[in-house]
Amino acid sequence: IIMNKLMTIFGAFFLASVVLTSCGDVNVKDLDKGIEDEESAVEALMTVIKAQIEMIDKAMGPMQELADMEDRAEDIQKAYIDVSDKIRDEKWDEDDLEDDADNWDEYEDLVDELEDKQEDFEELREKAW
Repeated sequence: IIMNKLMTIFGAFFLASVVLTSCGDVNVKDLDKGIEDEESAVEALMTVIKAQIEMIDKAMGPMQELADMEDRAEDIQKAYIDVSDKIRDEKWDEDDLEDDADNWDEYEDLVDELEDKQEDFEELREKAW
């Protein structure tokens, strides 16, 4: 669920970044006004293609980050399942972990931090939409 929310929010950021960066360095405004012959027409076509390439290049960065994050989310989910399976195999319940692990308090602090981050993320997602 969290990763779906992450992907949604980063999708919105990606879209915004494409829109904001789409007017890049290659100027395409009024290209038709400078066409006087076949050579200038081809130059104008090349300018349009360069602008398209530039926009795709700018879009690929955030898309690659999203793809990397999705891979990372899958790795994290698999690790969580593996750890949960091991705890279950050992027949430890939460009381066992709390009573016998010296670092239980640190774990609880991290759970609290995660919950706070999830709330912050949810607020940010709502603002972005």
